[in-house]
Amino acid sequence: PPKDTHNGEWMRWRAAKMTAFMTDLVKTIKTINPDIIVSLSPNSHPFSYQNYLQDWKTWVRRGLIDELVLQVYRNDLNSFNRELHQSAVKLARKKIPVSIGILSGTLNNTVKIEQIKEQVETVRKQGFDGVSFFYWESLWGYLTPESPYKRRRIFDELFSK
Repeated sequence: PPKDTHNGEWMRWRAAKMTAFMTDLVKTIKTINPDIIVSLSPNSHPFSYQNYLQDWKTWVRRGLIDELVLQVYRNDLNSFNRELHQSAVKLARKKIPVSIGILSGTLNNTVKIEQIKEQVETVRKQGFDGVSFFYWESLWGYLTPESPYKRRRIFDELFSK
């Protein structure tokens, strides 16, 4: 890579290489078993492209992905909503099922259940295909801001249907 790894020409070249790899990978997988679902759980498109050279918007456009679980790990509801309305997300929703990954916390920094509940409700109101949580231990552990009982009760209410 050049000294400036954010050099636009180099980034386009490298992202195209990743897209070619993804194309070959999906073709090989689908040849072996056409019923396999190719699922991707990336960050937002601008972040994925700038930091990992993953041009998943192009992958969706080319039919390389069967479903998307977008990681939207934001504490602020306005920022959370902005991510849900990006052009890449709108494009993906027209072509494939799109679910939203919600941050429930990390091992030492859990997210309050009210924020999780608010984000789940936001995702549902906007008609996304579902939610996923990162990460498991922060959902039910004893280092949560609320009691594990309260968290389980709210999850039972959120997912009772």
